[in-house]
Amino acid sequence: MFLLPEQQLSRCDRVMRQRVEPHIHTTLAACELRAFANPGEPVPSGEFLAKVRAGEVEFEPFAVPGVWGTTWGTTWFEVKGRVDREAAKGRKIELEVDLGWLTGPGPGFQAEGLFYRADGTAIKTANPLNHWIPLVYADGTSAVDLDGDGNFTVYVEAAANPYVEGPTPFAPTDLGECANGRPDVPYTLRRMDVAVFNEDVFAYYIDLETVSSLMRELSDDDPRYWQLAKALQRSLNRYDERDLATVAAAREALAGVLAEPAASSAINHIAVGHAHIDSAWL
Repeated sequence: MFLLPEQQLSRCDRVMRQRVEPHIHTTLAACELRAFANPGEPVPSGEFLAKVRAGEVEFEPFAVPGVWGTTWGTTWFEVKGRVDREAAKGRKIELEVDLGWLTGPGPGFQAEGLFYRADGTAIKTANPLNHWIPLVYADGTSAVDLDGDGNFTVYVEAAANPYVEGPTPFAPTDLGECANGRPDVPYTLRRMDVAVFNEDVFAYYIDLETVSSLMRELSDDDPRYWQLAKALQRSLNRYDERDLATVAAAREALAGVLAEPAASSAINHIAVGHAHIDSAWL
């Protein structure tokens, strides 16, 4: 087949976004939510959850999708759901979360949430680029407390951080430095679902991301560029989102080029990552 690498790269981007990523998680059930809005300064989580356990917090029903949040304020959500134990056998079950992510700013400088168990211990954060919360691991162990029927309750402290970047970075805004109780940048919670994590589909997504990224770094006079392009074309031809069993064949088409070492003259790189809190900049 005639090969146009740039066309295949554009095709790959589209397939990843429209046909692979939506199948990384398969929704099993939606959760039931109640909300408690706090437009002022945040309350320590331990103190708040102790009041919840004592029955001193009055949550209000919250329908999904639903609007929440005031500038620099927080909203606590009570999340109730159920894990189907049959569906969970040998597979990871997670909460898929969308607090109303903005597509432009990246992983920060907008809404975020921290999930807790009822006893006050933290589970995990949720942000635009990392929006899953573990419920049951593939080996059957639970990340949250489940009753005999698989029911669970977790809590999320959601921060309605406004997107403060103006026409230029660090430009002054009228959003202030403290919680003001105004819905300047309200968020819409769109999703809080119990879902199966499809590990093979996720692995295929990473394969495509790796191959396409490498192609964009290589020169088109490099033989490996063309080997990658041909393997990518073959892989995309094999994948059919209507039949996820085709993922195995699609990954097999990329396995050879991904296993190839770099050129003998290539430099070895070691990367070390870290996480930090940006509160120093606010």
